[in-house]
Amino acid sequence: MLLVGAYVFYVVRTVSFGGEGPEEVPEELWIGPCGEQPPLLAVVAQVLGSLGVMAAGAYYFVDAVERGSASLGIPAGLISLILAPLATKLPEKFNSVV
Repeated sequence: MLLVGAYVFYVVRTVSFGGEGPEEVPEELWIGPCGEQPPLLAVVAQVLGSLGVMAAGAYYFVDAVERGSASLGIPAGLISLILAPLATKLPEKFNSVV
């Protein structure tokens, strides 16, 4: 629900600025103090964390599709053909917000 809410916020904000985004962009976009190159440990941690979250999300997505198809009496392939494009595009839009 958090991703859906963030996506709605993103769409409303984009539309309110005419599709071009806000005029003011901060000079520096960073979270922690670092130089030109981010620390290797931070990069590796981010990549491994992202892979872990993607693997867990895929596991729960497949499990939910299987349970949903069993309870609705619809083939799992049909449900996945409808839900998979939504499940892959929504995170891309969320990354646009971040």
